[in-house]
Amino acid sequence: MNDETRQPDLLADLGLENLSEDERHKLLAEIGGVVYRGVVRRAWNTLSIKEQDELSELLEASAADSENEEKSTAVDTFLNEHVTDLSKYVAEEVEALKKAQQSALSEFE
Repeated sequence: MNDETRQPDLLADLGLENLSEDERHKLLAEIGGVVYRGVVRRAWNTLSIKEQDELSELLEASAADSENEEKSTAVDTFLNEHVTDLSKYVAEEVEALKKAQQSALSEFE
């Protein structure tokens, strides 16, 4: 679910394109985590009990060894294979994040 080409657009959409490279990487990792958790939450509700169990095992294995790219990829592969609306969920979670950021900024205006 990592889309390197979308990152600059996302930062611009959020008004954060002027951050240093280090700050951008940190922020994108945090944003990615927020979006990822939202997508997994939404996807979870579409899965059968058996699929939820399988996803749960994959998530636990990935969390236990977060440096292992293979385990993280296994979660992404599972989601891509079992969740037909995955790209829609990603887009909606990104949009929700943008709206939340815009709402928070408007409180300071």
